[in-house]
Amino acid sequence: MLFRSDRAAGVDGAPKQPAARGVLVYGYFGIGNFGDDLLALATIDGLRTRGFSGPFVLRAYGPVPTLALVDLDVELACHEHLLAQGGGALAKTFALAGYLRAYWGVLARCDYLVYGGGTLLGGQQSVGSLLVQAGVVALARIRRVKMAALGLGLTPVDSWLKRLLVSSVLGSFVAVWLRDPESAEIARALRTRARCVVGDDLVYGMAGWFDADPFASRPTRSRGAGLRIGISLAAPHLVSLESSRRSKFLAELRKAVETWVEQGYEVMLISFQEPPDGSSAFGDSPLLATLARPTPNGPVRAVTLRADRVQVRGVFSGIDVLVGMRFHGMVMASLGGVPFVGLAHDPKVLAICGAFGMPHVGLDDVTADWIYSAVDRALATPMKLGRIAAKRDSAGIAFDAVVRDLRAA
Repeated sequence: MLFRSDRAAGVDGAPKQPAARGVLVYGYFGIGNFGDDLLALATIDGLRTRGFSGPFVLRAYGPVPTLALVDLDVELACHEHLLAQGGGALAKTFALAGYLRAYWGVLARCDYLVYGGGTLLGGQQSVGSLLVQAGVVALARIRRVKMAALGLGLTPVDSWLKRLLVSSVLGSFVAVWLRDPESAEIARALRTRARCVVGDDLVYGMAGWFDADPFASRPTRSRGAGLRIGISLAAPHLVSLESSRRSKFLAELRKAVETWVEQGYEVMLISFQEPPDGSSAFGDSPLLATLARPTPNGPVRAVTLRADRVQVRGVFSGIDVLVGMRFHGMVMASLGGVPFVGLAHDPKVLAICGAFGMPHVGLDDVTADWIYSAVDRALATPMKLGRIAAKRDSAGIAFDAVVRDLRAA
């Protein structure tokens, strides 16, 4: 059993000693999204390197393969099925009570609750989702668990009830690392009591993943036979679009891929998300496959990112430019010195493209001609190595600040 009881039995009548106390990392992990699971790894590994020995408990929907890369025991708290029950208001109330009862037990064994990187809080969530989070945070306060957030994103709040719930959650943290200036503005408007610091994405603070080759050794490429182009899509966003908008976007991207293949380019279709239950509803691969038919040794190949340093570095060292929707694809591309083109559906994509001077466009404005031109511009844009170092420093400084406040609370 990962956790011991609150008090461990003494030896030969010796006084009982307090048991080791845990850290609950709360976020959206274990849904087959490589970027989110990389954030789980960054969160736990970052806490460990800053003196938190655990034990760690991770809120998860299913397996989190990246955790195999840290030499730690991590318990998965997979209680989300308790909220998935159908029925009327009474059934949902009982489901929520069962969920909160499960976390009441988890929190009894923890000294800290940390919102892991990548979590969004705000108006884009349903009232039900915010009620769940507010309930867990309220239980943590009763248990006198210290709370903080790492890499939290805030979105505008569109009702008084959501404002109340978001303020309740934020106000319970002793420190909050916000992922962008826009989130900081929202936090100020909510007048949160928590100490807030703005820092870059947690993945920038991970050492040893993408720095095998000096950036200066990467040759500059231009259009021509043999050019290697990576493509990423964000299936959960695309399936939520109106059918006509989604079809138009995919048709333009398909046209670009067909032209690249005719010109002798190599295309790599990079999947970031494949649901662990095998369903295709929110998997990237089915949508990527509509762009071209991948073949083992042909000009179009398909790859699903795994919790494997060698594989991930191989994928990003094996392309000359990335065209995509996935924010963490652009983070990893920048860390590997690979230029990128943003197909923007999220403020994070706009922000990272702006930081590195890379071209970007909204999904409704995508055309094959724009993509051809954008790839040329991305290839001609020098990677800002100083900006990469600054983002790494920013992530580390923000992490240190939150941990310092958390320990001092």
